[in-house]
Amino acid sequence: MNHPSQPTWELLRGLHASQSFWEKLTGRQEVPLLLLDEIGASGEALAIPHLTPFLRSGRSQVREAAARTIGRLFGHVQPSDYPQLDEAC
Repeated sequence: MNHPSQPTWELLRGLHASQSFWEKLTGRQEVPLLLLDEIGASGEALAIPHLTPFLRSGRSQVREAAARTIGRLFGHVQPSDYPQLDEAC
């Protein structure tokens, strides 16, 4: 498993930049859901730790999209990748 590619990092930055400090604290987020779908399509499991904060969103659509994306990414993880993924968390 490699580090996320530059395009995936850009998508992750876009997700996190879309939230204010208060939104991060309260879990209320106006997240562009399309970005989550694009990250899921990347197949880059090292993006998973960066997606877990969206599981606490006040919006069910965001929680469901984040969970779906994380599940999709976990499908690409091999057992030998678990230590590296654990270190990324």
